[in-house]
Amino acid sequence: MISKILLSSALLVSLTGCSLLSSVKTIETQKVAVEKPALNLPNPQSLSLKKVEWVVVTRENAEAVFADLEKQGKPIALFAMTTDGYEALALNIADIKGYLATQKEIIIQYREYYEPQEESENDPEE
Repeated sequence: MISKILLSSALLVSLTGCSLLSSVKTIETQKVAVEKPALNLPNPQSLSLKKVEWVVVTRENAEAVFADLEKQGKPIALFAMTTDGYEALALNIADIKGYLATQKEIIIQYREYYEPQEESENDPEE
């Protein structure tokens, strides 16, 4: 008999949960417009490129170039490319410059979107 009472009371407590002990509170939600945060992106530093010295080695001047390198104490090692390779290198550099210009424009557009410039009160176009 006691086990039936305990079982029925346990069943009653599990069905009602904690609702007998506390009241349910309603939650109100509101939509609030939040302004876009400033990006605060600093402009990148300008490039400081190293000087590159090109030496054109031909059959006629190869001995002189090697002797000059030896005199300067530099190792005699040359990195060479054909005229087609040089043209491909120049085209690749031009493509990189174009890509960087595109990325710069995208960053400018993002900055203008997130941080629009305030129109001045004494704008001559008004």
